[in-house]
Amino acid sequence: RQQTLLAQNEQDQQLMLTYTLFFIALLLLVIGGITWNSRRIISLKNEDLDKKNRLIALQKSDIRHRTKNMLERVVYVLQLVSKEIDDEEQKYQLKRGENMIFALSNLEETLYEVEDEEQVPTFVFLKKLLQELTASHLLNFTLHINIDKSLTLPIDVIIPLALMMAEVITNAIRHAFKEVDDPTIWVTIEVEKNVLQLIVRDNGVGLEDGIIAKGFGQKLINRLADHLE
Repeated sequence: RQQTLLAQNEQDQQLMLTYTLFFIALLLLVIGGITWNSRRIISLKNEDLDKKNRLIALQKSDIRHRTKNMLERVVYVLQLVSKEIDDEEQKYQLKRGENMIFALSNLEETLYEVEDEEQVPTFVFLKKLLQELTASHLLNFTLHINIDKSLTLPIDVIIPLALMMAEVITNAIRHAFKEVDDPTIWVTIEVEKNVLQLIVRDNGVGLEDGIIAKGFGQKLINRLADHLE
């Protein structure tokens, strides 16, 4: 009788162990199913998000392309108008406006391949802008650019910086190089302790009697600098 009871008890324990193992296997199966389904849902959401991001990127690229084309048309119109004007001062003012728009057009082109508008490659953009700005004038320049190639700046800093640079260089080309055999422009950007310093220097004749200009160009530069604080 004791042997029978022991055998029955052992059989009950094996049955309980079987039930326990079955329950654990079923629980693991349920957890695995939930995990797989969750990953599938996340994967589908990520795919949908990737599609939306690609669509947004294409739309942004298309907008930039259209903006660049529009700006180039405005420059072309200004150039046509300039050809019909004899007054040199009016031509100069048109050229200033043309250079401003040209700077924005170049920025739009640079942004085609930039994913983060807070990290615009400053050297690449400004070097191209400077080369094309000086090439647009009928004068041979020696251009020295001293900008850290790893420097990146946000777009809301790059835009006023480019406009200031375009204004200063246009002004130098207009006034600095009379009777100068080897026109040279140096452009330097230095960053120290979160302070950005733009230095544009030339080997021209300089200002008469050291008087600082008080025209529209200087006011524009001051306003842009104030905007950057």
